[in-house]
Amino acid sequence: MPEYLKIKFEGLEELRRVFNKKELNTIMVRTLNDAAKQTKSFLVKKIRERYAIKASYLRERAFSIKKATPSRLYAVLVAKGGKGVSLIHYPVRQTKKGVSAQVLRGRRVLIPHAFIQNAGGRPHVFIRKMAGGRRVGRYPVQRLLGPGMTTFIQHPEIWNAAHKKAEEFMIKNLGRRIDWMLAKMR
Repeated sequence: MPEYLKIKFEGLEELRRVFNKKELNTIMVRTLNDAAKQTKSFLVKKIRERYAIKASYLRERAFSIKKATPSRLYAVLVAKGGKGVSLIHYPVRQTKKGVSAQVLRGRRVLIPHAFIQNAGGRPHVFIRKMAGGRRVGRYPVQRLLGPGMTTFIQHPEIWNAAHKKAEEFMIKNLGRRIDWMLAKMR
């Protein structure tokens, strides 16, 4: 299970000699927040390479960022929704035989007897429950879910790539923010 991403900075003592505490905190806070935003964008792109989930869902509802502040020098990128994502957030089509869904890129699957219906003002993919080895008449129905955020994040290819990219973003942004603060001081 993925843990926290920890990045150790070398040469902070040199920065402390050049900048006062307020300037250094500003550099670090902006570096961390920029890197968190860039890592979120990278994760959305990397997840969509493997899974056919809508990018708008990932950007707006699947990730949240708890930004760094001068008193809290760390940023947190949180992946929300561990149990599963409603199948409607993937490319789905109603057919005569059921619902055709594409969860993994390039692989469309037919779910027999499934249907798309509005519930709570939003469309969802449902299937009638089984009772005694047969489908029930009208109710109860069960909402179908696709893989959730934990599945996306636990995939080793996605997690390792995100870890590596986050380090690159931190290093790139730190250099850029140091240059910015030096130019501001002149």
